Parts: sequence; structure tokens; C-alpha cells
Amino acid sequence: MSQTPQAARELPRHGHCKLSKFMAMHLDVAIFNRFSDLNTYNLLALQSELCYLRYEFHEAVKDDYAASKSEKRTPLDHNLRLQSRSDSKQWKILLLIRDKVNEYSTIQFKQHSVLHKSKERIYRYCTAAANQTPKPTPAN
Repeated sequence: MSQTPQAARELPRHGHCKLSKFMAMHLDVAIFNRFSDLNTYNLLALQSELCYLRYEFHEAVKDDYAASKSEKRTPLDHNLRLQSRSDSKQWKILLLIRDKVNEYSTIQFKQHSVLHKSKERIYRYCTAAANQTPKPTPAN
């Protein structure tokens, strides 16, 4: 039996298909996990990577500076020369740091935004609940 084009386009009426359709129709019941623990763990892992890269970068700076002390250059000249050399260890580490810092900052900003929105939502809910006056019950 071959399916008609209409039947092929219809979604199943169970599982995520059914749930997503229901949640789309009733936005107030849509609940999504924010995976806060995993996001936090990811940020901590990125922090560790950045700490290691910072250490490696500082070591490369010290090594390069010590090696070029005999060259009468200012630190700025020294850094510009190193940056223009694509084989510079310092420059390679700095490029890794740049990517990792951008990744870290983006994730940190997104997580902060999600947490801040959640706190606002909870505050509005609690404020609205506190401001509702109880309805008097009819006396019998």
C-alpha cells in the first residue's frame, strides 16, 4: 500500500509529536529543562581550560622575552614582531585563548539571561499571587 501525499505529511499522534502540538496550543504549560547543572559544569570546564591557557601564555611570554633580551626593543615592538610571526607559540596560544574566551563569554551571558528571566518570572508570579484578594465565602 502506498501512502497518499496527505497521509505522508501528517504527524504521528503520540510521543513528542503529540506533546509538541499540545504545548504549542497551550503555551502556559510548555516546560523545558534548562540543564542548569550541565551548563554550569560546562562553564567550569571552560574556566579550567582558560586557566591552563593563561598559564601557557604567560610562560610563552616569559620565554620569548628572555630569548629576545639581547635585541634592544621595546615590549610593544617585541609583541608586534611576535604577533606577525605565524610560528610564534605566544601567538598560537593567544588565538586559542581568543576563541575560548568568546565561547565562555557567550555561554555565560546566555546562562545569566536564562536565570535572570526565570527569577523575573517567579517574582511576577509570587507578586501576582500575593496581590490577589481572597474571595469571601458565602455565609450559610
